[in-house]
Amino acid sequence: GMNNWSFNTKDGMFNVRTSGRFKTDNGDAMRDATVNGLGISINSVWSVYQELQSGQLVEVLEDHPLAMDAGIWAVYPSSRLIAPKVRAFIDYFAEYYGTPPYWEFAEK
Repeated sequence: GMNNWSFNTKDGMFNVRTSGRFKTDNGDAMRDATVNGLGISINSVWSVYQELQSGQLVEVLEDHPLAMDAGIWAVYPSSRLIAPKVRAFIDYFAEYYGTPPYWEFAEK
């Protein structure tokens, strides 16, 4: 769970067990709690990129990235024919979020 944070370091994986009174699986709630001073958090860049850009939040441990691989996925039933409206949505979704996604440009 999110009580264990794993970081990639030059010496390999480093694990930290965390604890605290506030727990949530909602990125917006976690962002707001962190902005309001409840502590540090792991949060998706897309959820906090504006706060990073404005300076409300800062990245810590930049030299030790989290050992997590997350993405945004469009999931649909497998078949030979994809309904045109589903294909249109997937194409729009991919273009809107892009590669790399817009929030990664905001970090620079």
